[in-house]
Amino acid sequence: MPEQPRQGYAVYREGETFRARGQVDQTEIGSSGRAWQTIQLAIDSLGDTGGEVALQSGRFPLTQPVRLRDNVWLHGSGRGTSLLVSGGEENVGLLCEGLEGAVVSDLALRPAEGGTALAGLVLDDCGDCRVRDVLCKRFAGYGVWVRNNSFLCEIRSCSLAGNAKANLYLSDLANAGRGGDYVPNLVANCTTYGGGTGIECHKTIVLNVIGCQVHQPGGFGYHCRDSSNSVLISGCRSFQVEKDAVRVESSHEINISSNVFCWHRGNGIVLKDVSWGAVNGNEVIDSGVRARDGSPMVGILLRSGVQGVQVVGNTVFNWGDQCPMQVGIREDDTCRSNLIAMNSINYCVQADIIAEGADSVVNGNVARREEAYQHMGRLPFPDFNRQRISRFIGE
Repeated sequence: MPEQPRQGYAVYREGETFRARGQVDQTEIGSSGRAWQTIQLAIDSLGDTGGEVALQSGRFPLTQPVRLRDNVWLHGSGRGTSLLVSGGEENVGLLCEGLEGAVVSDLALRPAEGGTALAGLVLDDCGDCRVRDVLCKRFAGYGVWVRNNSFLCEIRSCSLAGNAKANLYLSDLANAGRGGDYVPNLVANCTTYGGGTGIECHKTIVLNVIGCQVHQPGGFGYHCRDSSNSVLISGCRSFQVEKDAVRVESSHEINISSNVFCWHRGNGIVLKDVSWGAVNGNEVIDSGVRARDGSPMVGILLRSGVQGVQVVGNTVFNWGDQCPMQVGIREDDTCRSNLIAMNSINYCVQADIIAEGADSVVNGNVARREEAYQHMGRLPFPDFNRQRISRFIGE
């Protein structure tokens, strides 16, 4: 018998039936009334060498998770390919578990109507896997969840919207894994909007977050906690954040540089129990505008034992048609050995800098506290709300 051609598979919908056929010989390899079953058949038919599964445009209800295999590229036809994830709070749409070289791209994941699925896509203990140009929207937990010592993985150019706990969640990436110790992951050019926290890290070591934008999260913009060490946040932006723009807690070797964090109800950048790091070249704008509890807010806040951190070359200001912040940069008396230098601070009511830490150095900062440079000559700009973005998301 002639050798069968190596080929990928296309999966398409025909009425209520889902069919898979070879991309070379056009032979149908199976069909089912269950989308996940047909997609899984196509993935499994690629065998150990991997290959391509192309989902055509249409709606594909997933009543069980689709499990990828090593070196499989699962992609759709852009957002015209919509995977609808049903099931309860433990269910996910696409599951990559213990894989190498898997890629997911060019499709949309949403809960089925009335569904409460936990997450759109999960990378669990995966190495060198990619997620790109994927929309994950309105899940009860997370849009994309990267966990359990996944390494050398990349989340790029994804849109993550209205996911209740965090739009992107990276957790438990701090232990020795299959790829070794301290192996990096990359998040680049992603957009999150609505939902809970924008991007959250829990026990995540060696992560680069580059060129991302977070809009109107209900929690923090960027949140690093619980030994999320050696995390870089650079070239990113946040806008209209319900809590602090950036909060880093019990995490060390942090670099927050060349970002724009604008219009947040909480503080701008908060470091708590952080050792060694750099907060350099950021713009922190409109800190604490209309805080819901009326608490005074700070542009950059160091507290609870922060040590060995430089806060250098930042521009911290509120516009004149916003409420002034309380303090530009504040370091409490539990901190030590920090450098606060060459910052520009504008429009706060109590002090430009309060530095109470032992052996800390404050040098070369400039400030104007009494009134904003851009006093605007008008009443405060109307408060922001999330109604329009929630309608856009479909919440």
